[in-house]
Amino acid sequence: MKLTTNGSQIQVSDSILTGGTSLSSSGTPGEILIDAMAGASPVDTLVQLNNVTASADVIRARSYNSGERDALVITGGRYDAASAIKFYAEGVSKLRFVGNVALNTPDAALAGKIVQVDAGGTVTGSGRVVVYADDHRYNTSPTSGGTQYGNIRANGGSGSPTPSKFEARPGF
Repeated sequence: MKLTTNGSQIQVSDSILTGGTSLSSSGTPGEILIDAMAGASPVDTLVQLNNVTASADVIRARSYNSGERDALVITGGRYDAASAIKFYAEGVSKLRFVGNVALNTPDAALAGKIVQVDAGGTVTGSGRVVVYADDHRYNTSPTSGGTQYGNIRANGGSGSPTPSKFEARPGF
């Protein structure tokens, strides 16, 4: 399944997405690709996934923003990928999670100059979760005058994500 654009917003709400009709070697549906950077040169875009349930071998979503604004916003939902999940906010932008999000995959890569989980939300990966960001806004405790963010958990909720720099992210 493919949703692509260059310059327009992509919004998917209250939907069930399944990978293409061909099955992968693992017997799961093929790839789900949501890409707002399909053109030759990037323009500011926004991808919003609201309460989506997705199932595929690989799930990839990407958007671009030239300012420190939301580029990819994931609100609630469950994402089941037999091989990998990649959620990328390219440019100088933010990958933002709102509410509780389940990432059921052995390998999840979350990338953005800023990766943020809003207070009260939890992103739970069933396997390894690597966060590629220069500003990690999650897993914080409330401090006097400070901002509290939500949590990212790995390994079924028992582990922490692996933090890394934004420029170290693997190719999309």
